[in-house]
Amino acid sequence: MRFLSLPLLLVFIIFTAPVTYAAQYYRHIPFTLRIQSHDIVHVDYNFSEKTGIYCQANRGPIQIKFDYKGRDKSAFLPVRLQSDHIPDEKYEELADYEGQFRLETKGRNNTSYEIKCSYIKSELH
Repeated sequence: MRFLSLPLLLVFIIFTAPVTYAAQYYRHIPFTLRIQSHDIVHVDYNFSEKTGIYCQANRGPIQIKFDYKGRDKSAFLPVRLQSDHIPDEKYEELADYEGQFRLETKGRNNTSYEIKCSYIKSELH
């Protein structure tokens, strides 16, 4: 009888445990978006006539994942992605001229985040 109750208990736990699915969003810059814990935001970008992108959040940690010269890179918000000069601030990162980056929350469950991303216009244009 003891062995019969263990599988029934496992089945009960599996079907009654809360299931949380992460939402996936797709955005173009500029945007402001409110997301929940474990959500993922995919963003297409292009630096034409821009010097970079600045992203920030009302709380953290929110990780940004992007490519630079074929290599995966990551940082935490706030961050400035750019391709026109070597970073001289701790929140600046080099990124490819165009591509896609991902924003992922790394916080506790039931936490809401507001993320803002915008282009930084070139001073030459």
